[in-house]
Amino acid sequence: LGMSPKPKFVAKFHFLFLLFALQFVFFGVIIYVSLKKLKGELFMSFTTFQFSQEVLRAIEDMEYHTPTNIQKQTIPVIMEGKDVLGRSHTGTGKTAAYGLPLVEMLNPTYKMPQALIICPTRELVIQVSDELRKFSKYKVLTI
Repeated sequence: LGMSPKPKFVAKFHFLFLLFALQFVFFGVIIYVSLKKLKGELFMSFTTFQFSQEVLRAIEDMEYHTPTNIQKQTIPVIMEGKDVLGRSHTGTGKTAAYGLPLVEMLNPTYKMPQALIICPTRELVIQVSDELRKFSKYKVLTI
């Protein structure tokens, strides 16, 4: 008279397989979308910030490849001319986070002071000024 009914375990297996396949596709899409969204942030480079060729060349000389989190968050805001208050651990690139946009925005034809950086110790003043000189290596600025 036709087909015999499938045993219950086979029907249950098909249902579980279908459920697993749907979960895989669903989570695969979520993972793909999340990775695609993060791709721009993960592979961000300093060229993203629209620095001049002189500043980009100095960055390349210093062998900086990808911006740190503090740099990703502060450089675009500073380049828009807004104030920033940032806090980050030692060695995370805070000097570059404010120094690179500063060097980019300074007008070399203006001979009066355009920026003032206050540091708590003489050693830090020397360190920061050395870094700013490296950033401005290919620009005509007095640091």
